[in-house]
Amino acid sequence: MIILQITDSLSSVPQTGNNGIASNVWFWTAIIEFLIILILIITSKRGKNKKWEKFQFMKGDDNIDVNFSSIIKDTFQAPEMYKKLMSICHPDRFLDEDKNRIAEELSKEIGENQYNLAELERLGKLAEEKLEIKIF
Repeated sequence: MIILQITDSLSSVPQTGNNGIASNVWFWTAIIEFLIILILIITSKRGKNKKWEKFQFMKGDDNIDVNFSSIIKDTFQAPEMYKKLMSICHPDRFLDEDKNRIAEELSKEIGENQYNLAELERLGKLAEEKLEIKIF
C-alpha cells in the first residue's frame, strides 16, 4: 500500500523532454573534468622528478662539507653588522673631503655585501684603518 502511494506520486510528476539531454550533458562534463584532473595529477608527478634535477650534482658526492654554523652565523649576525657599519661609516658623519669620499666607497661596498659577514668584517677593519675610527 505504501509502495503504491509512492509510485502514484511519482507518476504525477510531469516529465520534460529536455531532462534527458541535460543529464547527458552534465554526465559528459563530469567525465571531461575527471580526465583533466587525471592528466594534471599525472603531469605533476612527472614534474616532481624535474624539480630535484638541479640537485643531481650532489647525488654521488657524500663528502660534501657544509659549514652550517657559518651559515647560521651569517644569517643572524650579518644584518646587525651591516646596520652598525652603515651607521658608523656613513659619509655624512665625515666633514673631511677625503674621509667623506672613502666613507662613500665603503658604504657602497657595505651595501653590496650586506649578507656576507666575512666581507663585512673585512670592510669594518678597512674602515678602522682608513677612517681612523673605532668599530670593534
